Amino acid sequence: MLFPYAGFVALRTGWGKDDVSAFFDAGKYGRDHFHDDKLNLLIYNGEKAVISECGTYAYDMSMMRNYCVNTEGHNTVMVDGFGQCRFEGHWEDPTHWAHTKEEVYLVEKENLDYAWGIYRENYGVCDYSKLKRPEVPGRKLAEHVREVVLMKRPATGKPYFIAVDTLTDKVGESHTYEALWHLEAESASIVGEKVLSEDVTLITYGFDEMVCYK
Repeated sequence: MLFPYAGFVALRTGWGKDDVSAFFDAGKYGRDHFHDDKLNLLIYNGEKAVISECGTYAYDMSMMRNYCVNTEGHNTVMVDGFGQCRFEGHWEDPTHWAHTKEEVYLVEKENLDYAWGIYRENYGVCDYSKLKRPEVPGRKLAEHVREVVLMKRPATGKPYFIAVDTLTDKVGESHTYEALWHLEAESASIVGEKVLSEDVTLITYGFDEMVCYK
């Protein structure tokens, strides 16, 4: 299911309470309620979230609120330690939140769903807390394309997802990329290129290092 003006995609194996589903956000920043979370992906097994996020927290100026609205609290990619940073010029330029169709696509087939989205905007430091971090002007360091495939009816095994991230330098520099995934689990462990928990197995490719945080 595609909502082109919201930039929102829902992928699912069906409409029952036990079906597998995902929600892919490739939309604009928002007019008044905004998170720096473009290309965020949430995955559910039935009614239970298995790939989650930090949520909204309280509407205050705390460090926790700052974490929740920034990229660090979502499932997308950091560039050189910087998250997405779209607040600059937000109120002055209505194209940041106007109701126009987004660059997002969805192909639905009997056995799979395929979604595509892109982030072309700034990376930097967006601080919404009272405890100010050093200001870093936002820069278009890289362009991030995320492709998501839901294999709804594989020949063997349960449905599964494939997420492919392609990042392209835009400033003539080398970069460090950090892909974030929040598992809704009591515990998780790294075994080779796998992250294992009681409800989901995350298999990664192309990373120099993996780290689990509690």
